[in-house]
Amino acid sequence: MSFNDYNNLINIIKNRRSTRSFTDQKINNRSIQRIIKAGIFAPSGANSQNQRFLIIDDKKEIKRIGRTRICWPYKNSSKMIIQKPEGIIGNSQVLIIIFTKDTCGTKKEERHIWNSLNHENASASIQNMLLTATSLGIGSCWISFN
Repeated sequence: MSFNDYNNLINIIKNRRSTRSFTDQKINNRSIQRIIKAGIFAPSGANSQNQRFLIIDDKKEIKRIGRTRICWPYKNSSKMIIQKPEGIIGNSQVLIIIFTKDTCGTKKEERHIWNSLNHENASASIQNMLLTATSLGIGSCWISFN
C-alpha cells in the first residue's frame, strides 16, 4: 500500500459518520453493488462466508419496516414516534439487511464454539460497507435490530 493509499483510507475512516437524516436522492445500482461487494470481501471466521444481504429499495416497504419500531433508538420513545413515525430509516433510499447463516462447525457439538462468529462476520461486513458508502459519498448508518 502506498502512502497515498494509506492517507486516503485513513481519511475515509475519519470521515465516516452515522447519518440519521437522509435526502431523496436515488442511489444508483452500481454504488449499491460496490457496497455489497465490500461486504462480501469482509473476512469471516473459519472462512465460513455466511453473510447474506437483503437489499430493499421499495419506499413503501422501507417505511413499513421503519414503522415496526424494532430498531434503536426510537423503539420506546413516544416523542420520536410522533416526530418520525418511520424512525430513522423511513426516509432512506435503500436498506441493506445482513443475515448470517449458521454454516460454521459441521458437528453439532462444535456449534457453540462458532456461534459468536455469526455476529463478528456480520460486523466485519458492515464496517466494510459503511466505509465503502463513505468513499462513494453516500450517507449510511448501522442500525441494530432486536
